[in-house]
Amino acid sequence: MPRPKLRIHNHTRRILATQPAMPKILYPGMIAQFRYVKKDTTDLKPLVLVVWNDYQKYKIHGINLNFLTDFQIRKIMTELSDRGQQANDDLPITTEDQEEDAYDDNLPQRNRLKKTFTKIKLPTEKMKDESGNALSRSQAETQMRRLYASILKKYVDRLFVYRTYNYDLIKTAKVVEYDMGGLIK
Repeated sequence: MPRPKLRIHNHTRRILATQPAMPKILYPGMIAQFRYVKKDTTDLKPLVLVVWNDYQKYKIHGINLNFLTDFQIRKIMTELSDRGQQANDDLPITTEDQEEDAYDDNLPQRNRLKKTFTKIKLPTEKMKDESGNALSRSQAETQMRRLYASILKKYVDRLFVYRTYNYDLIKTAKVVEYDMGGLIK
């Protein structure tokens, strides 16, 4: 099936705040915006829900929200937050703030973000699981692949929104605080 020409939607009205970030600290579940300087790219300033940050290969895998309508974003966020209707296994959508008195050097972001930002709790390296143990990189990657296969694949195959971004081509990366009001039920 040939890839259709995608329409870019403007979601800047839903961005409440941004803060500068390096591509290395963009972790699964964060929403980021950056300037992408690849030749012949469709979207020069993508708004991306980060699915996986492969810092060993210098690539960020994500869903470009600019190719989705508000209704489609709501549908994906609702299904992600319910985690495919699995009992006791939801992924809350939160607004995180790393306060000075609560710094934790074991966090993947390593306290480099000072303002609040929106994050969906997706499997991440060093994240605590239900038993309180930290996930290894391979465990987090396996859980993310399962989540992709069970929830995201149907949207990616139909809407063509999955993208891989190279660190070298990312300029002025920002972590976004996104207005989720009305997007989740």
